[in-house]
Amino acid sequence: MPPGMDDLSNHSGTPVPNRGILPRLEGLAPDEGDLLLALADNARLSNAALARRLQTPASSSFNRLNSLIKRGIVSGFHTVVDRRKLGLTLDVLVGIELHDQQEAHVEVVTRAARQLPHVSAILRASGRYDLLVQAVITSTEVLVSEVIEPLSSLPPVRRTDTSLIAEHWRRPSLFGSFVRF
Repeated sequence: MPPGMDDLSNHSGTPVPNRGILPRLEGLAPDEGDLLLALADNARLSNAALARRLQTPASSSFNRLNSLIKRGIVSGFHTVVDRRKLGLTLDVLVGIELHDQQEAHVEVVTRAARQLPHVSAILRASGRYDLLVQAVITSTEVLVSEVIEPLSSLPPVRRTDTSLIAEHWRRPSLFGSFVRF
C-alpha cells in the first residue's frame, strides 16, 4: 500500500488517505478517526459494512458512532447533489463590501442572502470583501435579477463584485475525498 494510505476504502474502492491529523485532534481517539474516515466518503455505509472496514465487532462501530453523535462531533449526514444535472450550470462567488462592519449591518445582509433560493454558502471574511456569497444558477439573467440586484440594493452594501467559478472542488465532510461541485 502506498505511503499515506490506510486500509480503508472510499465508495469507489480506492484507499482512503490517512491525512495524519485525526490522531492529533483533541477529544478524538484513533479508532474514532478511522470511523470518520470510513464514513467521510460514504455516510450510507451500513453498520455491518462499517464494522468490516474497521475490523471491529458491529457493536463496537455502532457504539463509537453513537458516541461521536452524542458528543456533537458528528452532527449530521448529508446528500451530495450534482447541481449541473438540475440545470444549475453557473456557480458564482459574489464579494460584498459593506459601508461598515456593524454587526446589525452584517446581519441584515446575511439574513437577506439566506432568503435567496440560489445561495448555497455565505462566508464572513476579512480582506477586500466583508462577505462572500456563493450561488448556483441557471443563467446570467437569473444571477442579476435574483442574486446581485437583491443583495446590492441593501442599504449596508457599498458594492458587489461577482466572479464565475470555473471549477469547484471540496470535501463534502472534513476528512473526505475531494468532490467536484
